[in-house]
Formats: sequence, C-alpha cells, structure tokens
Amino acid sequence: MISLSAERRISLSSSISISFLRSQYSSSARRRVGPQEAITTANKTMATVLCTEAVRKCFSLCFTRPLEIRANLVISNAEIKRLRRLHQKKYRDAERLFLAEGTKLMEEMARAGVKPAGVWAAHSLNASLPFEAERISEEQMRKISALSTPPGVLAVVPYLTDEAVTPWRGWAMYLSGVSDPGNMGTLLRIADWFGLSAVFCSPACVDVYNPKVVQASMGAVFRVPFRQNCDSDWLQGVAESGITVVSAEMQGTPVQDFQWPERGLLVMGSESHGVEPGVEALVSERVTIPRVGEAESLNVAVAAGIICSRLPVSGR
Repeated sequence: MISLSAERRISLSSSISISFLRSQYSSSARRRVGPQEAITTANKTMATVLCTEAVRKCFSLCFTRPLEIRANLVISNAEIKRLRRLHQKKYRDAERLFLAEGTKLMEEMARAGVKPAGVWAAHSLNASLPFEAERISEEQMRKISALSTPPGVLAVVPYLTDEAVTPWRGWAMYLSGVSDPGNMGTLLRIADWFGLSAVFCSPACVDVYNPKVVQASMGAVFRVPFRQNCDSDWLQGVAESGITVVSAEMQGTPVQDFQWPERGLLVMGSESHGVEPGVEALVSERVTIPRVGEAESLNVAVAAGIICSRLPVSGR
C-alpha cells in the first residue's frame, strides 16, 4: 500500500496533475464516500500513476538507447584512412593486408581457418558473424568499403602464406595477362571447383588481393594456393622440369581429342590479347574448344571451365 505521504516525496513528469490526486481525498470527497474509502481511492490512483510513469520511462529507455549506441559508433579518421589505403595494391603490399567484404566471405574465411586482423560491421547489419566485429555507422562503412554497394561487413586479412609451390600434384593453371578482376575471381572459383592444385599468375595479371577479385572468388581465394608474378623465367623452369605446358588457343587439338596427361600446367590468356608472346614460346601443346556458331571468342573464365572439365581429376 502506498501512503498519502508519498505525494510529498515524488516528482512526476507525467501530464497528470497532482491537484487531481488531491481531489481524490478532499473533504468533499470524504463526505461523499467516507474517509477510509477516500484514502483507498487516492492510494489506488497514486499506484496507477506510478505504474504509468514506470512504463513511460521504460519505453523512453528502449527507444532512445539505439540512438545512444549510434552516437557512440566511433572509428577514428586515421583508422578510416588506413583502411581506405588498402584499396590500393602498393599499400596492401606494404602492410601485407587485404580486404574481404560480405557475410559470405566471412563464412568462407572461417571455414578455411583464416583469421582476420580486424572486422567492422554496419550497425544495421542483422546477420550472424563467425568473428567478433566492431560496429560502425553506415556512413563510416561506405567510407572504408572498396565496393560500390557495401555489403555491411568488412574484414582486414593478413596475406595468405600458403602460396603455390613447384612441383605440384595433378594439374595447375597459369594465367597470362588476365587483368579483369571479375575474370580472375571466377578463375579461382573454377580452379577450386575442379580441384586444381594451384593457380600461377604472370606479372601482367591483376592483383589477386584486389577487393573485386576477392569478392568474385566467393571464398576460393582462401582455399586455392596461388602465386603471383610468375614470369617467363619461372615458366621456362617448369617446362624444363618435364611438366607438360598446355595452352588454350583458337587453333589446336580439340579438347575432346587431346590425350591429357596426369600432370600438367594449363595456360589461359585474356580474351582480348590471348597468351603473352613470352609465354607462348614456352608452350608445348595447344588445345582449342571447337566453335559451331559465329561467336568471335569465349570469355577466358568460360573457356577455362570447359577445358578443366576435361582434365584428369586428382584433387589438391
């Protein structure tokens, strides 16, 4: 039971007037209902007001708390600048760090056992993440993201140390002058799908750690061993070691007729320029995908997928 003296000890921000409470136990009210009943009525009214005030404060706390969280979402300008620098290859190489974005890549990273150096997630992101993330605002996420439409979560990842080595088991792929990030990412996925042992890239290829390559790989970058900057001297060493070097060309043995050895290196050039001249001279065999229609050429990733489906399955 709340006593009448409680009126003197509390201050309510409610719009209900204290004078209304007094009216419940005024002399005129006591004449109508009797002193004891008037006191009981006043106490019930006070309890109702206190409950109303408690509910009001509870709702106020619930609705203002997210705004307080947003106000505390702070990432320093220096940190934003550092993350934005990783959009560029020279800074990635200097710090040996690269960016991976999106919940899909977070999941694939965890599956591959790769641990990020840091993870940031937009406050509005409503998804389960395998790593602890620092919450930031959507505006801050747009500033650090390398993608035109940020997927809401970004990780900084150390350079992968499991680079491809020579010799390898089964088949590997050598990419000659593939400069499109989307193609490079898709080629990594194809290598992953068909179980190729490794992917080697000529110096003219796009950086595998380019954010768009990482995004297009859909996680394959974390699973497929690769090595960059493999020049013609490196390829010459491979050829001299007795490994069969097979290039995809417009003219060559049809892929369905070629006798594929158990081990070799498949060379794929860009759709527009083909295999680089210095690489072409080191190729021992050439294959082609027979053309039936009038299309001028095939996208390098499409062609690689068709040819890889013919390779002996060995796995990594």
